[in-house]
Amino acid sequence: MNGKEILILPRHSSADFVIQDSLKKITKGSSIVFLGMILGMLFGILGRIVIARWTTPEQYGIFTLGLGLVTIFSGLAALGLTEGAARYIAYYKGQRDIMKIREVIFSSVQISLISGFFAALALYAYSSFFAEKLLHNSQLSSHIKIFSLAITFIVLVNILVAICRGFGIVEARSYFDDILRNILFLGMVTIFLKTGKDFSSVIWSYTASFIISFTAIMFFIIKKKIIPKTADSIKNIGSTHSNFIKKKLMFYSMPILGISIIGIIYARADTLMLGYFKTTAVVGFYNAAYPMADLITVAMAAITFVLLPVLSELYAKKSMDEMKKVYTIVTKWVIIFSFPVFLFFFVFSKIILINLFGIKYAAADIPLQILVLATFFLILAGPTNIALQAVGKTKFMMWTAVIGLILNITLNFLLIPYLGMIGAAIAYFAGRLTIQAIQLFKLRRSLGLSPFDVRYLKTILISAIILLVFYVIFHKISISVLMLIPMSLLLIPIYGFILYKANGFCQEDITVIREIRDRIGAFFYPYFV
Repeated sequence: MNGKEILILPRHSSADFVIQDSLKKITKGSSIVFLGMILGMLFGILGRIVIARWTTPEQYGIFTLGLGLVTIFSGLAALGLTEGAARYIAYYKGQRDIMKIREVIFSSVQISLISGFFAALALYAYSSFFAEKLLHNSQLSSHIKIFSLAITFIVLVNILVAICRGFGIVEARSYFDDILRNILFLGMVTIFLKTGKDFSSVIWSYTASFIISFTAIMFFIIKKKIIPKTADSIKNIGSTHSNFIKKKLMFYSMPILGISIIGIIYARADTLMLGYFKTTAVVGFYNAAYPMADLITVAMAAITFVLLPVLSELYAKKSMDEMKKVYTIVTKWVIIFSFPVFLFFFVFSKIILINLFGIKYAAADIPLQILVLATFFLILAGPTNIALQAVGKTKFMMWTAVIGLILNITLNFLLIPYLGMIGAAIAYFAGRLTIQAIQLFKLRRSLGLSPFDVRYLKTILISAIILLVFYVIFHKISISVLMLIPMSLLLIPIYGFILYKANGFCQEDITVIREIRDRIGAFFYPYFV
C-alpha cells in the first residue's frame, strides 16, 4: 500500500521460544524450591534435636502428638485451595484476565481465613476431649490450645505461598515457609530452653514462627505488588461473579482435599494392617524402610511445585503441543535426577538399613527394594497428577485414588498374613502403579500427553543397564555408607555423560543443562555445552 511494506508481527512467540521459556522457568524455580526444601528439612531436624535433647521424652512426645493434630486440622482447613488458587491464577494469567485473577486471590484468602479460624476454634474448644478421650493424657489440653492458635496462620501462609506460586514466584515458599519459619522456630526454641523457660515456650515458638512468617510474606506480596491492579476497587468486584469464582475454586479444590485424606489413609493402611496381622517388631522394621522411598521423590516434588502454574498457563493459551513437549522433557529430567538415589537405595538397601538402624533392620531389605522400585515406577510415568490438575481433572484424580486405595487395602488383607512386610510392600506397589497407569491412560487418550519418545526410551534403557551393572558388581559387596556419598556424586556426571553420548538429549535439554550449569557451576557439566 502506497509503496510501503507493512510488517505484521506475530502476537505470540514461536513454539520453540515458548518451550524454552517454560523450561527455563521450571529449571530456575525448581532449583530454588529444592534448595529451600533441603535447608528447611535441615533446620527442622535441628529444631527437633534441640527439643529432644533439652526436654524429657514425655514432653517430646506431647510436642509430636500436638503437631500431629495441628497438621490434620490445618490440612482439612486448607480445603485443597492451595492447589486450586495456584492453578486458576496461572490459568487466568494465561488468558490475561486480571479481574478473574483478583477474584481468585480474594476468594481463596477469604475462604482460607474463615476455614482456618473455625478449625482453630474447633481444636481449641475440644482440646480437653482430644487430650483425655483420644490421647489419654490430660496434660495435653493446655498445650493443644496453644497449638490451635497456629492453625489460622498456617492456612494463611500456605494460601499466600500458593498465590505466589500461581504467578510463578516460587521462591516465596523457600524464603518464608521452608527457611524463615524453620530458622525462627529453631532460634526461639534454642533461646527459650537454654534460658530455662518451661516446655510451653516450645509450642509458643512454633505458633510464633507461623505468625511472623505470615507477616513477612504479606509484606513481601505488598512490596512486590504481586496482586494486579484494575480500574475497579475491591468493593466493585461483582458479587455474582465472585460467587461464581468461589464455586469454581471449591469444585476444583474439594476433590484435592479428598485425595489428601485418601493419601493419609493409604500411607497408614499397610502399617495398621501389619500391626493387626503381625508383631509390633515387624511394624518397626517396615517403618524404617517406608520413609526412605519418599527420598526418591524429592526432585519430583521440587519440579512439580513449579510445573503446575507453567502447564496451567500453557493450557489456558491452548498451547497443547508445547504442553506435551514440556511434560516429556520434565519427565525425563525427573528420571535423571531421581535415578541415582533410586539406584543406591535399591542396590545397597541392606547396607543402608544396617548402618542407619542396626543389624536387626536388615529384615526390611526386600520390602525397601520393592518400595523404592514402586516409587521409581511412578516417576517413570511422569507427574500425571500435576498435568491432570492443570487441565482441571481433579474429580477424576479423586476416583483413581479411591480405586488405588481399595486395591491396596484388599491386597494388604490377602498378602500380609502370608508374606508379612513383603506383602505390604507389594500391595503398596500395586495400588500406586494402578493409579499412575489409569491417570497416564487418561492423559494420553484425552490430551495426547505422554512422556514416551525415542530419547525417553533411551534414558530408560541406559538406566536399566547401569542398574544391572551396579547390582551385579556391588550386590554382595560390603561398603560403608560414607562411601556411598562420593559414589553417588561420581555417578551423576557419568550417567549424564553416557546419556549425552547416546544422543539422549535434544535442543531443549541443552537449555535445561545450561540453566543448571549457571546455578551449580560449569564444572559439573563440562562436556555438554
